[in-house]
Amino acid sequence: MLHRYFLFFVLLKCLKGVDYFKHDKVKGMYRFLMGTVTAADTLQGGVSGPPVLLTPAVGDANVQEKWFRLLGYAAPFYTEEDPQLAGEMIWTWKRGGAPVEDNGAYPLPLVALLYPQPNLPEQQPALGSVHYPDIGYVIFRSGEQNLQHYAIYEASPLTYHAHHDEGHFSIWANGVSVTLDSGTGGYYNGDRHWYVSGAAHNVVQFDDKSGRFANGPLRSNCKEVRFSEELDYVRSRIPDANAREYERNFVFIKAGFDVYLVWDRIEGAADSVWNLHTLSTRAEITEQCIDAACLSSMRMSAHIAEPVRPVITMREGALGGNYPLAAQQHFRVYGGNSDYVILLHPRIEDSPSLQLEHLDYGEAAEGVRLYKITRSDGAWFIAAINGTGQSRHITVPDLGPLRLLGEPETAEPGQPEPMGLRLEAGRIHIAMPR
Repeated sequence: MLHRYFLFFVLLKCLKGVDYFKHDKVKGMYRFLMGTVTAADTLQGGVSGPPVLLTPAVGDANVQEKWFRLLGYAAPFYTEEDPQLAGEMIWTWKRGGAPVEDNGAYPLPLVALLYPQPNLPEQQPALGSVHYPDIGYVIFRSGEQNLQHYAIYEASPLTYHAHHDEGHFSIWANGVSVTLDSGTGGYYNGDRHWYVSGAAHNVVQFDDKSGRFANGPLRSNCKEVRFSEELDYVRSRIPDANAREYERNFVFIKAGFDVYLVWDRIEGAADSVWNLHTLSTRAEITEQCIDAACLSSMRMSAHIAEPVRPVITMREGALGGNYPLAAQQHFRVYGGNSDYVILLHPRIEDSPSLQLEHLDYGEAAEGVRLYKITRSDGAWFIAAINGTGQSRHITVPDLGPLRLLGEPETAEPGQPEPMGLRLEAGRIHIAMPR
């Protein structure tokens, strides 16, 4: 919208004295553009250039569309009315490569010549994990200046771009994109059917009873979002016509790990397939793991806790966005009618992988399961999954007192530390030793 309105706002101010730039909704659109920036991307920065901030590719968008030019155009109009906003716009514009030309779709050459002022003062905006419920973006950040690790999750109440991508996630680690939305291709060259499909995204597809894995819905319901220093969490209900009930849980476990856990809770469905795309050149597939060699000496491991002994296939899927690779590796995990519990571990090449193991516990209940994830230095956490319809209290022998990440402490001062875990219905809890 901003690329259409900018010149209109300028003319209104110059000719009529009407200043639309100061309206809260207009400011909000510029803040949204800044608030969704990715990690500082080392691949798009080029071999010799610095890393650059990007706008994420969701729906009919690619990362190279130069949207930050709009910040450069408009910042001078805020230097007096809102100098902090002007400074944040200049900071983001410069670290997005300081583009002035547009992408060719809406050519306004005089705007690029007249309005950007690179010498204006700059100020870094406060960037953290954030939820934009109206459009459906859930963004996770961590690392240096919150610009090192980044993920964006799609849980949209709208059908605004007609891509079958509800529950999709894209991830940057150490400034390197390791798994991406496919973006978009041409509208009239015959490839659009791929870019809008469920298979082109990191989503679950269900058998439509004709033997075909169908596209999922165009919108979903975000049920819960939690952000904290150690853990970010989103849970969304995805109303797929081929499953009685389907919820995706996506957890970013920080606390020194920087890994992602995905739990797809599925009821009343036929066969399904779990799609994962990685920006990688090769991969090793074992019985319960996919280990992909990504660009810039990064790796992406997918440790599959559930289902057990799945069929895993590998092919390629086209990718928009002017990345060094024109296609991502496309993995499909066939889970029958099982849930999916998959740990995603982006890491620097040659660094040790994590170990994932199933744990036994007291008061075993069907639908409740525990997994222990251990680092090579011995640090560990527990993923406790309650797939039942009621809360449960469990004890885990030999692990000592545990604390739940991102949740308030339950022990009263001076009282003994609790030895068990109380698990809410239909949720993942992440626990670490006290």
